[in-house]
Amino acid sequence: MAIDKTSSPTWVKIVIIAVALSFVASVAGLAAIGAGGSRSSSGSNGGTAASQSSIAAKHQPAIDALLAAQKADPENVGILMQLGHAYYDYAAELTNAGLADAAQPLWSVAITYYDRVLAKQPDNAQVLGDRAFAAYYSGAPDAAESLKRFIATNDPTLTQQIEAAKQYLSQIGGSVPATQSSGSTTSP
Repeated sequence: MAIDKTSSPTWVKIVIIAVALSFVASVAGLAAIGAGGSRSSSGSNGGTAASQSSIAAKHQPAIDALLAAQKADPENVGILMQLGHAYYDYAAELTNAGLADAAQPLWSVAITYYDRVLAKQPDNAQVLGDRAFAAYYSGAPDAAESLKRFIATNDPTLTQQIEAAKQYLSQIGGSVPATQSSGSTTSP
C-alpha cells in the first residue's frame, strides 16, 4: 500500500522534516562528542575524575545506608561485616579502574571493619580472607601475616581464594606455613 504524500497536510510534512533533521543532528553530535571525548580522556585527568566520581556514586549510597544501620546497632557483626565488604568492593573497583591511590584509604577502612568482626568471630575464614586481600592491596605492613593466617584456615569452601593468597604471599616474599603441606588447620 503506497502513501500519497501529495495529499498529506503541511503539518505532517513539517514534523517529518523536523524528525529527520533532528536525527541527522543527533548522529552528527554523537560523532563529535565521541571524537572529542576520546581526545580529552587520553590527555587529561578528566576521564579519571569522572570514573572515580561514577564509582563513588555507585557505592556511596549502600555505604551510607550501612553506616546509618551501624549507628543504630554499633556492635552488630552482620552490619560490620557488610560495611567491610562494601568498602572492599568500592576499593577493588577503584583499583581495577587504575585508581589505586584513591582506593588506598578505602582498603584501610575495610580492614578496620574486618578487625572488628574478627574480634567477635576470630575463626571466620571468609573475613580472614577478605582482610588478608585488603591488607595485600593496601600494602599494609601485616599483609604477609594476614595472608598466612587466612591460608592456615585451610577452608575447603575457599580453596581458590587460599591458592590466590599463597600466590600473593610468595609475591611479597613470604612463605606458606610448613603446617599447610601436612593439612593442618592451626592458625599461626
